Amino acid sequence: MKIRFLTIFLLMLMLPACSISYYKVDNYRLSDSLEMRSSIETSKLHEIRYFVNIISKSKQFAWDQDYREESLQKNKKSFMQVTQTAFEEKGYRALLVDSEEDADYQITIRFSSHMNASSLPQEWLTILSFGIIPSWGTRDSEYVYTFKNRNSGRKNSVVLNRVSFNHLIFLPVYWINTLSLNEINIYAKSLEYFIESS
Repeated sequence: MKIRFLTIFLLMLMLPACSISYYKVDNYRLSDSLEMRSSIETSKLHEIRYFVNIISKSKQFAWDQDYREESLQKNKKSFMQVTQTAFEEKGYRALLVDSEEDADYQITIRFSSHMNASSLPQEWLTILSFGIIPSWGTRDSEYVYTFKNRNSGRKNSVVLNRVSFNHLIFLPVYWINTLSLNEINIYAKSLEYFIESS
């Protein structure tokens, strides 16, 4: 009995190595065709205040509390650095504040801290067939970025849905996921676009 569970567990660990994934961005289109602000305006150092709320939207289990906290802190540090850099590159002197009410820009980031630890129902076919039976699926709203400019009243959301294709044939090229699954890069581009257009 233990050997059977161990085999299934090892097969589950093997699935990511037989998968190709990418993020499909919904509700907001990134575009380079914006009419940019003039260089004179951008060069001025405007002081803005921003607030970032990062939320892990996973189920609450006592046994994984340490993992959830570690995942949240790791994501928080990365997103905060990118946020500060994005404002500075657009010519703002950015100040992080502790309250939404005091902020010019309000940013909410929701993510799933179990995104790599669970399988879709159809992926079990691939797992149990040692990667021979293909499967594919979408994990909806793995990341959701919400941006709000309180001065202009503008608000936008960016939703990242992860699309995965699973089959043994993808084993030699699974490293492509490190290029296609870059939620931080999508966040940076989305925030820059929002700053320019609001």
